[in-house]
Amino acid sequence: MKARTFILMGILSLMLASCSKEAAYDGSYHDEIRLEGLVIDAESEAPVNHMEILIEWESVESPVVVYTSDKGRFSTMLAAPDNYPAVISLTISDIDGEENGGLFEGLSDKITILEEGDYREPSILTYRLSRATASESSPQSL
Repeated sequence: MKARTFILMGILSLMLASCSKEAAYDGSYHDEIRLEGLVIDAESEAPVNHMEILIEWESVESPVVVYTSDKGRFSTMLAAPDNYPAVISLTISDIDGEENGGLFEGLSDKITILEEGDYREPSILTYRLSRATASESSPQSL
């Protein structure tokens, strides 16, 4: 009986010790930044689909490319920058010509994150694109 009690007490101690231990940090955890946006036609306020958004920042996972949905929205999770303050650059390009309702001029933006934890729940970034003329979107000869 004493041997059984001793064994049960040992098992219970091991179980309690394993429950109270914190998981060891293996270096693979990355803090993340959620980046969400909306791209709309500046004239009609209609969402613009299939726009390419190139996102660059100081990280081994940079750059990232995402595309707007049928509702003009884009969203991605980015690995936290290596250093602060950090600058995230966005370049929006019309990659399909008039298939998304018109020719749109490109747009660039920069977002500055001053310190870690500064950009956890951002508002949705809104970009209004102007229509491009045929000559602006046509290849230029040298």
